[in-house]
Amino acid sequence: MDWKTMIADLREAGMSQVEIGAALGKSQAWVSAVSVGMFADLKWNDGEALRALHTKKVSPATTAQPEREAA
Repeated sequence: MDWKTMIADLREAGMSQVEIGAALGKSQAWVSAVSVGMFADLKWNDGEALRALHTKKVSPATTAQPEREAA
């Protein structure tokens, strides 16, 4: 999953760019830049913080997972 998708998922979960930035110790402008793909990659700490926030705030039902057939 890429950074843009993680930001989009967090936004769909109800977080504003300001809230995402505050949770990560970053500015709203930074979140906006990530959300439009201005960064091909993030610093390790920033990427790990974004992954952790995504895991915490985005429910498993929201992320795309293959459906299992009923037995």
